[in-house]
Amino acid sequence: MSGIALLVAVCLPLFLRSVDKETKTSDEHINLLIATKLDDTAKAINQRTDQKLDLINGKIDELSEKIGDAQGQLKRLKGSPSQVLGKIRADIETATKESRIIPTTEMVSYKAAIHSIQPSSPEFWPTVAAVINYDSFVNQKKGHAPDPKKVSKVCPILTIGQNNAMIGGEYSNCIVNLDTQVFQGVTFKDSVIQYHGGTTTLDQVRFINCAFVLDLPPAPELRPAEKLLFALLDSPDQRSIAVSSN
Repeated sequence: MSGIALLVAVCLPLFLRSVDKETKTSDEHINLLIATKLDDTAKAINQRTDQKLDLINGKIDELSEKIGDAQGQLKRLKGSPSQVLGKIRADIETATKESRIIPTTEMVSYKAAIHSIQPSSPEFWPTVAAVINYDSFVNQKKGHAPDPKKVSKVCPILTIGQNNAMIGGEYSNCIVNLDTQVFQGVTFKDSVIQYHGGTTTLDQVRFINCAFVLDLPPAPELRPAEKLLFALLDSPDQRSIAVSSN
């Protein structure tokens, strides 16, 4: 065997073992980098998941607390339907005179109590009116609705085909009385809305940042505009109320 062949025979296995060793070392390094990256990614995902779970748990605890407060308020409102309705109106009247904001949980309990009573019960509709008027009073204090005492302009009436009909258009900063009127495709903004429980037709009507001044009789001869009244009663802030038909 020549010297070159002998050298190749000796060095080639050593070189191949060296290459194999370097390859294994490189693979191990790459695997370590991948494992570290995956571990960091998993930690980041777990951290974000924990943060979201903490947020969800906080919301659940807050909701449970509000439900508990509302249930406590409902227990306080014991008695006959007339007594419950009377208690609600008395509390609202006192808060209005004192310019005091009733806690949200308490208002929620009042509205839940009203929903549990038949509309045919005496004083049902006056109590609904009291709650709606109070919500408007709170909006006035927050600057989200106009002060009825400072609005004097009457909204224009558009008569198309029949008397007392307002069809189409947008009206702002004015007073409108809903009784005996027909409204279709009308939007009222920053206006004072009066209603006394009379007949009215509301179709595709919107009220945006309006103040509501209602005076409903204890036992109306005809059913009042229930869709509007319950939409107002159930609204969290009265900022935007839409009535499709009534």
